[in-house]
Amino acid sequence: MKRGLISSVWILIGTVATAQEPAVCNRTTEPMTIDGALDENPWRRAKPIEFVIPVSHDAPQSHAVGRMLWDDENLYVAFESTDTELKGDHTRRDSATFRDDVCEIFFQPSVDAEDYHNLEINVLGTVHDQHNGQSAWDCEGLEIAVATDGTVNDNSDTDEGWTLEVAIPFASLSDAGVEPPSEGDEWAFHLARYDYAANLPDGVELSSSAPLTRVNFHHRPDWGTVRFAAASLPGDLEEEVPLRWVDALELGLEGQGFGDVAHPYDRLPGRAEADVREIIWTLAQHSAGLSVHFVTDSPRIAARWTVTNENLAMNHMPATGVSGIDLYAREDNGNWRWAAVGRPRQPTNEANLISSAPSGEHEYMLYLPLYNGVTSVEIGILEEASIARASARPGGREKPILFYGTSITQGGCASRPGMSYPAILGRHLQWATINLGFSGSAHMEPEMATLLAELDPVVYVLDSAPNMTGEMIDERTVNFVKMLRSAHPETPIVMVEHVGYQGITGYRGPWLPDSEPSAVRDNIEAWNRAYANLIADGVENLHHIGGEGLIGTDSEATVDGIHFTDLGFTRMAAGLEPTLRELLPAD
Repeated sequence: MKRGLISSVWILIGTVATAQEPAVCNRTTEPMTIDGALDENPWRRAKPIEFVIPVSHDAPQSHAVGRMLWDDENLYVAFESTDTELKGDHTRRDSATFRDDVCEIFFQPSVDAEDYHNLEINVLGTVHDQHNGQSAWDCEGLEIAVATDGTVNDNSDTDEGWTLEVAIPFASLSDAGVEPPSEGDEWAFHLARYDYAANLPDGVELSSSAPLTRVNFHHRPDWGTVRFAAASLPGDLEEEVPLRWVDALELGLEGQGFGDVAHPYDRLPGRAEADVREIIWTLAQHSAGLSVHFVTDSPRIAARWTVTNENLAMNHMPATGVSGIDLYAREDNGNWRWAAVGRPRQPTNEANLISSAPSGEHEYMLYLPLYNGVTSVEIGILEEASIARASARPGGREKPILFYGTSITQGGCASRPGMSYPAILGRHLQWATINLGFSGSAHMEPEMATLLAELDPVVYVLDSAPNMTGEMIDERTVNFVKMLRSAHPETPIVMVEHVGYQGITGYRGPWLPDSEPSAVRDNIEAWNRAYANLIADGVENLHHIGGEGLIGTDSEATVDGIHFTDLGFTRMAAGLEPTLRELLPAD
């Protein structure tokens, strides 16, 4: 039984219904399974209905809470009752179930109507259904599920309680002239309970959702009302729900190649500070490509994160990409679907990402900022929900794809962290990736080759050409690749040619004149020359992807003629994907 789900969470949601206001019965647009688990999202969002003692209106010693939902076919009612001594003897329909632990449902389809119906259902699931206090009525099509947390009729232990879930077909009321409700309709109603236990005064306690003035559940002037309302929105009740915050580091990071980092969210090891250029060390503290890969059954997911730089955006890249977080959910078919983005407004942020996830456990990927560092990341879930690191990648997929390159590789200027092309490829290929893009600084220095050679990826993707002059390519590329090949004789290495700039030959038009075309042509020629020399030197498993047309020729793929929009990243990923698919090991 899931007693804690209701007692610890639902009671805290929204405003408890009282006698002074109608209870709210929200429409459910999701199919309901009557199993006593109460784990569908509509139940999680249903407003609680508290109980009081008749006459005194004190809180009962045995706490209970009810909820109600409706759709075109059924009225749904749920009870969650604490009970230290579960008792039930009656198993025949319409027997004296009120002498057992029992929950009762009373309703009158109009406040002014004469007819009313009530159902008594005991802890054994035995029904006593009545119309105007008589047992001549049987509720056809009634569905009931009871879940107990304890042992019925065993006084040697202490029980916890029981849950009751009921679906009452509106069609079963048609003989009494009752029509299904419409939104805005109000019915007279109350929910009630008998609890028997030796530790209770007189051995029994009665309680009701209505503030009864006498100990008579059938006294209709004391009943309350329930209003049939539209479906509750996922965010309606969030503010009152306590969350449990989990440090992302407890779940582990995906996309971090080195373990000996100076700061938890760095991309290079701490010892690299002494070897690499200062700009590279600074950029290595950006969390580009890092993600939290986790599973949870929480219907609500939130995040808190703190970035290191108070400059949250750039003049050509939005704050959501520079400093935001980006959540994806894995669908049942295995594909990844964007779910939410966390918008940064200050260095420390909190954002509700998902308000109403489908029931059950699901897999998520939370991408961290592309052009800012983070000092802390936390994931918020409901108190009773579970969360864990996602299972290891399936066999043959343990090694990541490593991308080394420029500002574009790092993610400039994606609108969200999940839209960098390494992230897109990771989702499409179902493969972990490492993003070692360094804005303006991918110069293929030997010290960077040494660092990359320490890692053991499934494929190296080198996209550094746009940061290099032709002369630099001639001087460094062959040595850089040979250092990788020496450390990893069989690992595929992919050299990605400069894609050109939108305004360079190949993209030029009357409104986009040439801009230093010779420099780009020299770059491309030098890159291809380095590739040819490596092949001539016998470097095997080396692959080349041409840049022409890689992001299209319509001039729509960049922010500023250089840095990609989301469209550019999508096209870039599509251009690289076929080659990578061929190189990745088969499952």
